[in-house]
Amino acid sequence: MVQGSEVSDKRLAEEELAKLKLPKQGESVYDLYFWTDSSLIVGGFAVSLALNSLSYSIIRQRCPCDRGEVNPVDMPVVVNNNKTADIMANYTVALAMVAPVAIDYFDIGFGKAFAEDMVVYTEVLSLNFGLVSMAKFGFQRPYPYVYQKPPQGFQSDPTDYLSFYSGHTSTTFAALGSAAMTLSLRHKKILWPWLMTAAAGTSIGLELILSGEHFTTDVLVGAMMGSAIGFFVPGLHAKNNQWQQQIYFASNRGIPEAFWKMDF
Repeated sequence: MVQGSEVSDKRLAEEELAKLKLPKQGESVYDLYFWTDSSLIVGGFAVSLALNSLSYSIIRQRCPCDRGEVNPVDMPVVVNNNKTADIMANYTVALAMVAPVAIDYFDIGFGKAFAEDMVVYTEVLSLNFGLVSMAKFGFQRPYPYVYQKPPQGFQSDPTDYLSFYSGHTSTTFAALGSAAMTLSLRHKKILWPWLMTAAAGTSIGLELILSGEHFTTDVLVGAMMGSAIGFFVPGLHAKNNQWQQQIYFASNRGIPEAFWKMDF
């Protein structure tokens, strides 16, 4: 009798899953496109590697720099020099990059779905690195700590001119945002990955500002770019356009607006 009850409960659970259109535990949530995905993955890493390899010929080393060129929002950061915060930022971004792999493994284990998740995650990191590198070498903004160095005897290095935008911040938001999207597509009503993304991203932003490694605007733009990559790359791979079904468009006094509905 107990066995029959367990079978009945299992059948009811499966019916509820079918109604919610949720994937079963360990089921694939992504569609992959071999040529497109492989090209983006290789291209993103290649752009980042090429630019960093050619840094001495690309970057114009123009400092010592005048603090007067720093905008009012970023000016307070110029005097910051917290070494502990700098070390913490490096640990934070490293953990953020490892976390999606560990979380996915403990959630579904090794298998086809795990491999698909990792392809999407690798694409997220690749595009993030490529875009960060293009921005850094395009803007060539000096780091805040460069403005602290005395003019006499100043010797700059190409790596002193890669402040905008913050790669640590964008990588943290992109990596954890991607993990949050994967978990949301697989389990739907789940809040903690998004809170973890916001907490870790805010933490690394503050650490970088306190350490004098990045300006406030570097961090803000990095957060926006990383969030966009971590959201849109997994979203565009989602099976049955799951994420797109939650997007709604409206008009407020003639101004177009878009909303993304997420149930927690």
